[in-house]
Amino acid sequence: MIEDKRVDVLLEAFDRVSTVETLGIVGDGPERGACGTSGRSRKCRSRITFTGFLEEYEDVLAQMRAAEIFASPSTRGDSELRPRRRWRRAVS
Repeated sequence: MIEDKRVDVLLEAFDRVSTVETLGIVGDGPERGACGTSGRSRKCRSRITFTGFLEEYEDVLAQMRAAEIFASPSTRGDSELRPRRRWRRAVS
């Protein structure tokens, strides 16, 4: 997790709108500790799971396939969009 991925925005939005849903966050990185602390301080904390880094790409795809909704609030530029297009095809 890095700042550009904006997991903080996702956590805030989930806390505002969620009542029974669960949130799974896949990934690791320098912002993981701050995101974990933020997640634990929210009223929805019992419904948030941090899976950490998944070594196998197929495991990432399995997480995406299992989700009812996939959200990526990243603020990174166009280079970030190209892999997502590939993921969409792989997940479909």
